[in-house]
Amino acid sequence: MFFVLSKVLYFLLQPQNWIAGGLFLALFARSGHWRRRALWFAAVVFFITTNPLLTNLVLAWWEVPAAPLEDPDKTYDVAVVLGGYNNGSVQAPHDRLQLNDSPNRLVNALELFHRGKVKRLLLSGAGGTWMQMQAAPTLHLASLVESLGIPDSLLLVEPNSKNTYENIVFSKQLIDSLLPETSVLLITSAYHMPRARAICRKQGLACDVFPTDIRREEMDWWRLSSWLIPNTRALVSWEMLIKEWVGLLVYKLRGYA
Repeated sequence: MFFVLSKVLYFLLQPQNWIAGGLFLALFARSGHWRRRALWFAAVVFFITTNPLLTNLVLAWWEVPAAPLEDPDKTYDVAVVLGGYNNGSVQAPHDRLQLNDSPNRLVNALELFHRGKVKRLLLSGAGGTWMQMQAAPTLHLASLVESLGIPDSLLLVEPNSKNTYENIVFSKQLIDSLLPETSVLLITSAYHMPRARAICRKQGLACDVFPTDIRREEMDWWRLSSWLIPNTRALVSWEMLIKEWVGLLVYKLRGYA
């Protein structure tokens, strides 16, 4: 029920749906008064959610700040890499890794491993879909990661999780059974880290964090596109933020975070 609730809330709160709803109402409204109100509503939502300055301010408040690769002041026994970086739905050959718009979860984990900052990688993958819930092809990803220089003995795989909560819970179970009293580094996108970190605290997984895939951008006041001209990247950021807020709310209602 809560899975469906989160998907319904996310759909209802997506800004493009609000914009489309305003335009739809303006198109079919018989009253000129309501038509004007609907157009103003759609215009205001469009301006807010496509404005790069406003979006960057919200991202700066929400995202967990990232650190340079050399900043971790100790070596971690295992880095838990949360899934969500693989795009398995593209129509392309499946003999290679197809990354989506959160690729640095995996890329930075590989960099940290090769820099000696983490001793092992734990790939925890997956994500629920609207029509079905199925595990991401984490085992297939593991074989690809091995080809990038991670020995099989230093690679752990958690293939059964379907959402962020299960990512954390199943990873903790694996760590407790195979690597008790180990130091853990949690790796996921900066916009996703507040929810993931809240789950770790609630579920008793002690870890440090390494945020990746920073979405907020440097402001260049000499370029109008940096702070005034609408862009689609801002709209996508709002979609991600709303998904995280809805997910965190549902997880708190369920006692997961």
